[in-house]
Amino acid sequence: MPVTDMSADEAKAFLEGRPLDSYALVDVRQEPEYAEFHLPGARLVPLPELAERLGELPRDKPVMVYCRSGRRSAAAAALLDGQGFADIRNLLGGASGWQGAVAEGPRSQGLDVFGSDKTPLDYLRHAYTLEVNLGVFYAGLAATANKPEPAATFARLSRLEEAHKAMVLNLARSLDPALSHEALAGGPAEVLEGGLDAEEARAAVSMAGDAVGALEAGLAFEAQALDLYLRLAGRAAPESAAVVRRLAEEEKGHLKTLGALLERATRAGEGREDP
Repeated sequence: MPVTDMSADEAKAFLEGRPLDSYALVDVRQEPEYAEFHLPGARLVPLPELAERLGELPRDKPVMVYCRSGRRSAAAAALLDGQGFADIRNLLGGASGWQGAVAEGPRSQGLDVFGSDKTPLDYLRHAYTLEVNLGVFYAGLAATANKPEPAATFARLSRLEEAHKAMVLNLARSLDPALSHEALAGGPAEVLEGGLDAEEARAAVSMAGDAVGALEAGLAFEAQALDLYLRLAGRAAPESAAVVRRLAEEEKGHLKTLGALLERATRAGEGREDP
């Protein structure tokens, strides 16, 4: 099967339409580029190291490669093709042309919040607390916003976190039916989804002067959370990795929900007449 070149829209549809463990997403840029921003869940394999690290990539799943503009990924795709990988996807235009949510930070971003030797219930307790903290953070933004539009949007995002908390609680109750909200709480304080602390989160929303800005901030948090859970799944013990992957799938759904809200808000803004 030859290399399949995909536009940003085609790549986004491909990734959104498949379970997170059914493909490999590979960033062939360098570490500083990755730390600046990357697609959630992408594993970093710089092009100069690719030939020596082929064993890290699955041969029985699609492998999508990307770089900054598409040049390095085209070379990476050709190398993989020559080494017998059966299904290779190349993102045309690279990360520069990507129109979806991205994550920031080095490969270690947020991992210290969870550790790698926890039980499934430990991971769910941490995830639950991060959802609680983000909901409280959104509620605080709603109360202090100086314009009604972002205030209403942050209030809506806070309510969405209630549904996210209920999802984590249901997962935990599948392991321990007697668990309550109070018993599940108790993870890291002052840390939000994706491993961000409150100061980093406030910086992310500093420009949120309207609903679009507020939703963009929310998308950034969900992208960080998806990225964190996908990286964490690769480090956790097998019995815990399955739970973490389930959390990642849920974050993928959260991203789609916020993406639809952002698209709606953007269209509403475009249709509004200037005063």
